[in-house]
Amino acid sequence: MICSIDERRQCIEPSHKQLTVERQCELIGISRAAYYYKQQPIRAEALELINVVDKIYTDYPFFGTRKMAAYLNDTGYYVGRKLIRRIYQVLGLEAVYPKPNLSIPNREHKIYPYLLRDVEITHNKLDLFCNASQMQRGWHKAILHCKKDFLN
Repeated sequence: MICSIDERRQCIEPSHKQLTVERQCELIGISRAAYYYKQQPIRAEALELINVVDKIYTDYPFFGTRKMAAYLNDTGYYVGRKLIRRIYQVLGLEAVYPKPNLSIPNREHKIYPYLLRDVEITHNKLDLFCNASQMQRGWHKAILHCKKDFLN
């Protein structure tokens, strides 16, 4: 069972008669500095910057830390790339860009046959549409319903 540092910190008894705090920290697997550490509250300016970065990221998810820092500097927030990188880490954000090996198919993925390969289009009113698919962008979803119609 893996416990967080806060949960392990609560297991330590400072008034224990036989084990010192140092030995208890060693047994639990945290440093004494981690035991005595008190987290600082987030300043209002930093919270505002986090909200601004989150809003901009929602509109431009392809912005990396450099582009986000440049965009914020142009809009009046003078911040460096390392602060933006830290905010991205705290919020769990990552720029959307093509990752390597995207075109390599998964071996376990089923390959569906192309069913219209031998179908000849005999007249001009033959309409072929796509299957139902779903598209998602940000928080909004748009479901596209398509159909296959054969008109005479």
